[in-house]
Amino acid sequence: MLWWNLQKLKSRDKWARFDAAKKIGQAGDKGGVTALISVATTDESREVKKAAMHSLGLLGDARAVRPLLAVLKSKDTELREAASQALGKLGQPAVAPLMTALHERDNDVKRAAAEALGFVGGAAVNPLSKVLEDEDDAVRREAVHALGLIGDVRSAEVLVSALKDEERSGRQWVVRALGRIRSNRTIEPLMAALTDIDFDVRLAAAQELGENKTLQAVDSLVAALSDNVNVVREAAAEALGKIGDGRAVSALIGLLGTEQQVVGVNALLKMLERPNMKIGIDALRQMAGLPATMEYRLCTTDASGSVNVKEGVVDCTTLKAAAAKALTRRGLVS
Repeated sequence: MLWWNLQKLKSRDKWARFDAAKKIGQAGDKGGVTALISVATTDESREVKKAAMHSLGLLGDARAVRPLLAVLKSKDTELREAASQALGKLGQPAVAPLMTALHERDNDVKRAAAEALGFVGGAAVNPLSKVLEDEDDAVRREAVHALGLIGDVRSAEVLVSALKDEERSGRQWVVRALGRIRSNRTIEPLMAALTDIDFDVRLAAAQELGENKTLQAVDSLVAALSDNVNVVREAAAEALGKIGDGRAVSALIGLLGTEQQVVGVNALLKMLERPNMKIGIDALRQMAGLPATMEYRLCTTDASGSVNVKEGVVDCTTLKAAAAKALTRRGLVS
């Protein structure tokens, strides 16, 4: 079977070569590694190259590391992605060369190396953690990204330390990585990040807490509804909607009388859509009893002393109907 597939790799028909490259990997025959390396680096077809790289990853032979690293320098995004995934499957033998590749000048190569280290998994945690002290911002950013992809709780401590260094750039990426770890160890640091000096860190924290549906963060996110940056307030409201805890209802209803009214309505609707929503009867009746429309009028003064007026109206009919429906399901009327 190997002999036949090796012959097919020489076919003029790219789909015959594609099929052969796939079957060599599926068969687990390392006798085809040399031929697959040649195909992965020289074949004229992108699809065939990707199939060969996928098979090299399946075979797990360290001979493929260097050729696959060379592909990380390709200008073809799909080929770089295929090489990253294959290197990730090769595991430990690929770690040291990939760590070196993180220091390449080309940002695309850095990014592809980080992706590959993310695919490697736990074996890459310790070397990546050490790179967080690197002087190069781009190298640190990609190392943080890789640690986030791995999601190993062992990296939590070093990421928390990096987050505390307010002189360091790119700390929002540290927050993203902490959010991906999904451990109780990361909840407190993410909640603390909601009051960080940098708004992009606060924004990332609100978004990650929402994505993780972190119930412990409800009070902190309610407080973030008063943030002085609009996008952070919006992210906090959206996070509360995703978490779906009834403690946030009054605060979100309070947004309906502000310029954040649309965000407030959408967050409340998300809460009502959750199958396991934790909204009490009083809160549901409060929503069902809202007027069909709500208006806001906000006056602000700019640096020149000019008064600016913002006005808006939000339609609450869908929200009212959803709350009434929730009450009906509980055998109650609004």
